Amino acid sequence: MSQIYGTVASSPSVATSYVTDAGTAVPAANILNVVGGSGIDTSAVGNTLTIAVETDVAQSFPTDSGTATPALGVLTILGNDTTANDADGLSTSGSGSTATILLTNRLQGTGTTVGAVTADVFTFALTVTGSYQFNIEVVAYNTTYLLGSAYNVMGGVRFDGVSAVLMNNPITSDDEEGAMSACDLDIVVSGANAILRVTGYAAQTINWGAVGYYVFRGV
Repeated sequence: MSQIYGTVASSPSVATSYVTDAGTAVPAANILNVVGGSGIDTSAVGNTLTIAVETDVAQSFPTDSGTATPALGVLTILGNDTTANDADGLSTSGSGSTATILLTNRLQGTGTTVGAVTADVFTFALTVTGSYQFNIEVVAYNTTYLLGSAYNVMGGVRFDGVSAVLMNNPITSDDEEGAMSACDLDIVVSGANAILRVTGYAAQTINWGAVGYYVFRGV
């Protein structure tokens, strides 16, 4: 009697259940539905199934001055100040991949007096016709005798388009330690500039620092 031998192909091993982070999916009629959740899309073409995370992220950031564009998915946000005038006291700028938040109308500077001499802590060039009110906080440290002082000065300056003019005498309040009462400071003008000028006293080295702001109104 003859015998015939043949090879029977085995069925491929296919998963019958799919375990997820929350629950288990079991195919029905050999079909498994793959759907996306919040922020996830799914798509299928031919024998390819794609699961993609949605990237609904801004690719450009317009500012008051310029537009910042992330580089390699990174946007750098910086803080700074500027002497530029803005009615809100705040503005933004963008360049490259950096956006900057700016405190406007700001003035600051430092200086040193050695002896009874003057020093200009800052000079602010006036460019727009109108009235400026300056409010400035000043501190000083005497490195010779280790003394300190603190001041607030407020003054008004009018600019006619050519020259700066003091409205009246600036108002100064002071808190001076010991011999620091011999120091002085003032808002002065020269040409089209408003200047914070300080005066030291004999044989003393004094470091000065000031931070302030101004309010402007023109035509």
